[in-house]
Amino acid sequence: MRNFSFLNTLDYKLGVSHTRWGFDFEADIVGGSMRNSYYGKTANTEGTSVKRIDRPALMASVAKRF
Repeated sequence: MRNFSFLNTLDYKLGVSHTRWGFDFEADIVGGSMRNSYYGKTANTEGTSVKRIDRPALMASVAKRF
């Protein structure tokens, strides 16, 4: 981002998919990395705990073609 280089990010997705019985099954590892990790954290509504939002996650999906 112009003038906001500290907010630059890197996103990625690595996955596999398989089609069987008219369904598409897919599993992906998705994630992101922020240049400044301070902006990759969020607090709960009470402000008592902090959670990273830029960590990798596993996503699975099933879709039906029609």
